[in-house]
Amino acid sequence: MGRTTAQVQVQEPMGSFKPFGPIDTNKHGKRASEYPGWYFNEQVDELKETIASSERTLRSGAISDESKELLMERLRADKERLTSILDSLPKVSEADRTRLLKFRADMGSRIAEAMFTYSDMQRGTADAHEEAKRMSEPCISIKDETGDIAAIVKACGVEHVSPKGQITRTDAERAWKIISGYLEENTNTETLRKRQ
Repeated sequence: MGRTTAQVQVQEPMGSFKPFGPIDTNKHGKRASEYPGWYFNEQVDELKETIASSERTLRSGAISDESKELLMERLRADKERLTSILDSLPKVSEADRTRLLKFRADMGSRIAEAMFTYSDMQRGTADAHEEAKRMSEPCISIKDETGDIAAIVKACGVEHVSPKGQITRTDAERAWKIISGYLEENTNTETLRKRQ
């Protein structure tokens, strides 16, 4: 009897997933930040509150004509900025959302393997030199059967990949955080650290 091998279904890499939008780009066409604007929920909420406050002030009528003109100008700029941030939030299919969830789980496991355990940290047996090395030198593989991990990591702005197909833990954590934020999941990498 012949042995059958399972077919591995290779999907199209997620080249269409673009977490960074025009709002995240400086005048030279480069990314202005390591994280997209929509990632910072608190700042987005603050901007929404600033807009609401400006609108309340205008409705109250208790403002001079000169101040009203300046406030209306600022309100227009704030609304444009908020719209740009919200419009930059990627829209993906349900299938691609599933792939992002899989990435989050896979990359989370890889990051956890490159972290000292909680017990090591508590006992003081974690080597500070080794910890710094893992953060700054490539140690996490981005290879998988579908190519999704490499494509998503690249979309998240990670540019430095070693010839062995590895990235630093810092870069891996950044990609994991961006995807976690997009999926509205916990973005704290400490949740990945093993107990012992």
